[in-house]
Amino acid sequence: MPKNHAFGAVAAHVYETPGTYTARLAVMDARRRVVAVRSVDVTIQDPDVVFGGTSTVCFANDGRFDGCPAGARHVTTSQLSRVRDEVASGRRLLLQRGSTFDADAPIEIRNLLGPGMIGAFGSGKNPPLITTSIPTFATNGVRDFRFVDLALEGRPDTSEAVTVWSRSNDILVLHVATHRIGAG
Repeated sequence: MPKNHAFGAVAAHVYETPGTYTARLAVMDARRRVVAVRSVDVTIQDPDVVFGGTSTVCFANDGRFDGCPAGARHVTTSQLSRVRDEVASGRRLLLQRGSTFDADAPIEIRNLLGPGMIGAFGSGKNPPLITTSIPTFATNGVRDFRFVDLALEGRPDTSEAVTVWSRSNDILVLHVATHRIGAG
C-alpha cells in the first residue's frame, strides 16, 4: 500500500518535502462504508527557514562541512556529548554523514518546547552513533522534537535507541536505523 494511505483507529503521515498539501480523512463504519469525509490544507515549512542561520549547528569529526546549510555554526568533534550541549528549543543539530560519533552517556532532552531536531547533513550514509548507553536518546517533558536520518549502533545487552519518558509528545523518529540495539 502506498505510504500516503493508512487504515485503522490511528493513522499518520509525514510530509518530507516543503509545500502545501491537502490531507483527506474518510471515516468508515464497520461495513466499510464511508460515513464522513473531511479535507484540510497542510503547509510544510522549509527546515532551512525554520532553523535558519545559527539555529542550525553542524557537527563533523574531520572539520569538513560540505552540505551544511548556509549560516549554520560549525563544531568539529566525534563526541555525541558535544551535541548534547547544544540541544535547545528552536535548534536543529545536524551530524555529518560519513562521520562516526561516540556516545558514552545518554542524550537526555528535558523540558524543551520545540521545534527541535537531531539529524544529518551532507551526502553518503547516515552518521553512525556508537553507543553503550541506555538509551541513546531520552526525552522527558519534551514537545515537538525530531530524530531523523541517523544510524544507532550499540551492544545488544545494554542499548536502547530512543526512550520517550513522561510528559513528552509530538516526538518523531524517522529514517533511524538500529544495529545491535536491545537485541539481547
